[in-house]
Amino acid sequence: SFGRLEVPNNISLGDGGGASARFHIDVDTEDNQPAFRIDKVSDQNETALVVNHATSATDRGIADFQNSAGSVLYIRGDGLISGSKASTGSFGHGFFDGTI
Repeated sequence: SFGRLEVPNNISLGDGGGASARFHIDVDTEDNQPAFRIDKVSDQNETALVVNHATSATDRGIADFQNSAGSVLYIRGDGLISGSKASTGSFGHGFFDGTI
């Protein structure tokens, strides 16, 4: 089985454990393939991926990219970018103003 619907309304894809988020992809086997991929024809004024978290708060995160050591790229609700949630991450500069 490579997918299941769990109560309350969580969806799990892959061969790993249960869904720990509303939509969870968990790949436990080494298969030299990405767990998630988007391919899109590039048209003018179109975007391949939109993530909308309805907040502009500094204590909310829009995205938190992690490896086994923790956060490596963190985007706050106000758009500032860092290498960690604590703003002392691997970039060594605290938060950027949205431009790297």
